Amino acid sequence: MAQSSYSRRDLIWPKTSVFDAILIVVIGEYIYARAIGQPGLFLDNIGASIFNAGWAATPFALLLAFHNPLEQRGNLLLASAAGLALTFAGWAAHYHSGYLTYMATGQDSAQIKMTLIILMMPVIVFAVMLFISLVTRLRGN
Repeated sequence: MAQSSYSRRDLIWPKTSVFDAILIVVIGEYIYARAIGQPGLFLDNIGASIFNAGWAATPFALLLAFHNPLEQRGNLLLASAAGLALTFAGWAAHYHSGYLTYMATGQDSAQIKMTLIILMMPVIVFAVMLFISLVTRLRGN
């Protein structure tokens, strides 16, 4: 069996990035509820928060599940970091859009465009992470 050139930190990062993605959503939901002046909304919609957190963590769980084949293909640390940055940007845009809608209308209503983007986010994030993993392997990183 060939010796891998990856450090332990590279192997731990995908595990912690699952937790980081969950934190991005849970903290974002809490901040959003506080920003619109309804702190009880966070606890009232805890089921939706759990689903959203699981949804955001899905690509990182897949990266962790395919850890062994992908370890031979590229830099998982860089791929996970890029996935977290993309996840943070997508969810931050979602919360910002909801906040602006609430401030304009006074109602917490659904934004169809952002909801569709959030539904596609795990696919996009996983594709970006796979692409970065493959490109870094081709470059020899």
